[in-house]
Amino acid sequence: MPSVAPHDWIRVPFVGPRVADDATVRPAKVRLGQLTAPATLLDLPEDDQRTIVDVLCNPLRPRVAVNLCGTCRRLRALMQCQLQLLFERHQAALGLCEKLGSSCAAVLGASRLNWRFKGFSTVDCRVIGMLFRSMALLMLRELHIDGNALGNEGMGALATGLIPGALCRLTVLCCIENQIGDEALAHLSRAISDDGLPALTALHLNHNQIGDAGVRALVASTGSIRLNTLFLDRNRISDGGLRELARRLLLP
Repeated sequence: MPSVAPHDWIRVPFVGPRVADDATVRPAKVRLGQLTAPATLLDLPEDDQRTIVDVLCNPLRPRVAVNLCGTCRRLRALMQCQLQLLFERHQAALGLCEKLGSSCAAVLGASRLNWRFKGFSTVDCRVIGMLFRSMALLMLRELHIDGNALGNEGMGALATGLIPGALCRLTVLCCIENQIGDEALAHLSRAISDDGLPALTALHLNHNQIGDAGVRALVASTGSIRLNTLFLDRNRISDGGLRELARRLLLP
């Protein structure tokens, strides 16, 4: 996608019938039992309007939100800040995809992402965390980010994006050889505890720098998921840490 100024991008022509007047943005009423839907999107409270647009503001596919706001001057004015933020996030997503040798469309629809040994920086991790948080990767079931030397800061940046619903289908997470320690695992464990990875069944954390404190944080968080595969070899876990792990996870 060629580089464009934010104000030009926000005014991308709407492909389809353009509505010139706010008053004409009026879909038919829909009755569900005794409930009647609002006559228009603009009849909803502004907070609800922003919530709807936020859900549609996918940095990997921004045109949906842009086209929606193009149907109505009042809605476009209300969402000007969100559109500006969407432009900035889309540019960041384009930069990440270019580094990966991929495209926004390919990442958007992927159920499995192999991002091993891509040399991610902390900035890249923040972009990926932003994609999580923006609900841009809802189809993702497997994420492989081995060998990226994420460290505690990079893993923390990823974990901030693991809000409820962000990766609701993810079952496999591979973070092998990433120089992550107890601090990073604490970030990940908090995200798991907060329902950030509800479908997770396999977690690969071998060849890192995790110690007993990280193990304790992890086992305390796994009650909310059905984890059946866990790799922790080649870390810094003591015999006491392993006994704690066995007591909490392996024994009935």
